[in-house]
This record gives sequence, structure tokens and C-alpha cells, in this order.
Amino acid sequence: MVIDWIILILGVLAIVGLVHVLHPGRNLMVWLSVMTTLFFVFPRAGIVVKSMNLPLPAAHIIACLAILYWLIFHKRQHRGSHQFYGKFFLVYTAIACVGLVIGLSSGGGFQLALLETFFYLFTIGIFFYVNESFDQKHHFDSFMYLFLLASAVVSVYGIAQIYWGDHILVRGLTYNSNTDLALSYLQVDTAAGRRVLSSYGDPNVLAGQMIVFGSIALALSVWKGVDFKTRLIGFTLLILNTICIIATGSRAGWICLILSGIILLSIRNRWLLLAIPVLLLALVMTGQGVMDTLLVSVNPKFARVAGDPRFQYPAIVMQLMQIIPFGSGFGRMVTVYPNGAEWAFRIQSANTVWAGYNSYWMNILCRLGPLGLLSFIVLLLSLFWYIFKNVRTIDNPRVKAILLGGTIGLMGQFIIWLANNTYFLPGGGLNYWFILGMLVAGSRAWARPVAPALWIPWWQGGWTPPLETPPVKPATA
Repeated sequence: MVIDWIILILGVLAIVGLVHVLHPGRNLMVWLSVMTTLFFVFPRAGIVVKSMNLPLPAAHIIACLAILYWLIFHKRQHRGSHQFYGKFFLVYTAIACVGLVIGLSSGGGFQLALLETFFYLFTIGIFFYVNESFDQKHHFDSFMYLFLLASAVVSVYGIAQIYWGDHILVRGLTYNSNTDLALSYLQVDTAAGRRVLSSYGDPNVLAGQMIVFGSIALALSVWKGVDFKTRLIGFTLLILNTICIIATGSRAGWICLILSGIILLSIRNRWLLLAIPVLLLALVMTGQGVMDTLLVSVNPKFARVAGDPRFQYPAIVMQLMQIIPFGSGFGRMVTVYPNGAEWAFRIQSANTVWAGYNSYWMNILCRLGPLGLLSFIVLLLSLFWYIFKNVRTIDNPRVKAILLGGTIGLMGQFIIWLANNTYFLPGGGLNYWFILGMLVAGSRAWARPVAPALWIPWWQGGWTPPLETPPVKPATA
């Protein structure tokens, strides 16, 4: 598709005018509805800039406007909560900036280096916009309803593609709905051979999102204290999500959903923790062949692809950490060649923003090195810990179930990132930070106020009660 730059510029100006009319600071519910719909129902609605082979979804444009609004105009709030995890953001930002300097100083392309900086760093700004803008209980309630509705729409549309294939694919709904790759997943004679992509444009990206959808649905179905109507909605969504994720043919997505379910059920009933070592031992004893047979019996699309290079990633990682301990930097890539029992590496400028490995963890390791990878993991774990800390004080069981289900679903994506680069693609990184921002904001809004610890000094906001005078015992005769 050839881009008409005049139309594109007019479209951007129209969006800017819409932002000015609606004003993100005054019409928060409108923006919450628009962003939730674009991010989770139509994450790939947009066009492709052919000169850079770069997708330009409408969700990315909206996200950029929101992030810039937060950076320039929004008043900083909730400084106390930011202190809990803010230092980890600063560390990751510093390492990413070093990666940009390394890439540019080593011959990396300026345009591609900036684009990768956007994907790896700038998109995190949507977390702060969401976290500080939608910080009330009714914001989180509205998001829950919209998110569950998006889960149903995406699942039903994906399931429909099993039976009608590309005939039900709305051409032009997403920027890649007419591409040969997208059509190849659905233009299969038998329904069992089709890999559905719903409105996400890619089965693996859809599977990554389904992990979060399914985890929340399971939490609503089994959590103690949730009313019957909500429990029924959760169970219905769980069935739809499960069918849809099986139909994607993503082995990693299916395994992640099962593991997320085990963790959720273990939190619900601590005795199930005893089943985890037994399950792991059973997987080791049965071996890879039996595991493959079980997966293929669930769906033929789970069949292992012969010669898949992703199975060689563990052997590459250790050598890669020794060769580029500080990463190759943004705008560059590491090409790996087999060399007998070892591997040959060549660092060169990237020719496209998609150059790299089909694994997000491998890509961030190559760009930012072990320290960048570690800082990113620690950053996410600090946010998860903040949510879990607040959940312990929440009394509403429905809110608690969604917070725990969503958080565990996001943690489940850690595993799918081993074999897919879903975080980097549209419907990945922005969605991840948007959900995480809402979970952090919702956990803070619904948390029951807790008195500060006695050891906190008064000049840091603590409070120490006055000492009580011990009662005087009456004198005995």
C-alpha cells in the first residue's frame, strides 16, 4: 500500500484537533474508552510506512499523544508510590540511554536506533499516563467492564475464523489483514489446520494477550466471595479464551495459560502448591516426546517445526553474554552462524526494526546486554510486588480477583517471551504497560489505608503515637 503523505498528515492534524477538543485531562472516561478499545480490540488498526517497513497503528498515535501530554502538562501525583518502583525505572532508562549511545557510536542507523529506543523505552510512558490519570475507583471499574467486553469480542471473532477462515476476515480492519502472511494462517482447507489471529494480525501476539484474558476469567470463576453473576461471566469468558488460544496453535501460549492457571489455583487453595513439584517431575519423566504427543493430541497445530532455531537459543546465550557484555546497542543486531559445536557471531547495523530473534528476552539481551535484561526484569517484579502488597488490603473480592488474575497473566507472558517477540509487536508492549498501569492504579485506589509503620521517622511521613503512662499499681498494705 502506498502512503499518501497528505492524507496521513491531515489525519494526524485531525487527531491533534480531537485531542484539543476532548482534552485528556477533562474527558478521562472518553479517553479510557477509546484507548481500551484501540489497544485491546483493534491493536493493529492502521497503516504501514513502506519506506521503513514500519506499522503505524492508531493505538500508537494515541499513545504518543497521551505520553507527551503526561510529560508536558500533567501534574505529578502519587509520588509516594513512585518511590517504591521509580528507582528501577531510572536504572532501566539509564541503561537504555547507554544502549542508544553505543549503537550510534558503533555505526548503528540513526533512524532505526531512535525507533528501537521508542519500542524499548518511550512506550513505558503510557504506564505513567494511565497510572496517574485513571487513579479513581470508578476508573478501574469502567476499565474492568471494557476489558472483559474486549476479551469476549476478540475471542468470538477468533473462534469464528476457525469455521469461516479468511471469509470472515474484515479486509482493511488491520493494516496486515490483506497480507499474504495473515491470509496464509486462515486459507487452509480444514478448520483443524487454521491458526486464528482475530483482530491481532498474528496468532502468537493473540495468544500472548489471551494469557491475560484467560487468567482474569479464571480468577473471576474461582475466587472466593465473587457473586454468582460475575462468576458465570468469568466461566463463560474462560471457555471462549481457552478455545481461542488453542486455535492460535501457539504452544508457548497454551503452556503459559496452564501454568498461570496452576499459580492462580494455588493462591486460591494453598494445598495445590504440593501439586507443582509433582507436575514438574512428571513433565521431566515423561520426556519431550510424550509432551509433544499430548500437545498435538489437543490440536494438530501444536506440532513441532523441524529445525526451529529457537531450540538453539540456550546454547547461544552464554557465548553472547561474553562477546557483548554491554550489548550491541540500538540500531545494531547480532547475526549468529553455526560453526561446528560453537557459534560464529557478527555484529552489524540492522536493516529493519524487526531484525533480531524471535524471542523478546534474546533481543533485549543483544541490545542492552545482561544488565539491561536484569534491570527490566527487576523493574517488572517491583511493580508486581507493589500490586500484591496492595491486594492484601483490598476487601472487594471481584477487584481482588481481577488484580491477581491480571498480574499473574502478565507474569505468564515472561514464558511466551522466550519463544516469541510478542512484546515488541503491536498488541504487545503498549498493551502490556497499559494493563500494568491500570492494575497499579486500581490496586492503589482500592487498597485499604494502612497506618504507617512505627519505625518511619516523622519527617518521612511516619507517625509515632504518644507513649502511654503505665497505670500505677495501688500500694499494698
